[in-house]
Amino acid sequence: MFGTGWCGAMGAAGWLFMALIWGGFLAVVVWAVLRLFPRGRQGPGEPLPPGGPGTAADLDRRLAAGEIDADTYLRQRDTLTGAR
Repeated sequence: MFGTGWCGAMGAAGWLFMALIWGGFLAVVVWAVLRLFPRGRQGPGEPLPPGGPGTAADLDRRLAAGEIDADTYLRQRDTLTGAR
């Protein structure tokens, strides 16, 4: 029944190659889904993690990385601490 034609002509190497192709395809699909929907997002009402956005530690990190200048740092730091 399967001695000739599509199934029998592949042989063991063909089946292995087909399994590797499907495995690679599924791995790419899983990778894409994980990149589109990353875990660890904040839900409404959940507290921010330490050092997360909107904290003094985040401001320190952004200043050290050069994302903000010193004036912006001081202004936002004063806003966070309520100094003004």
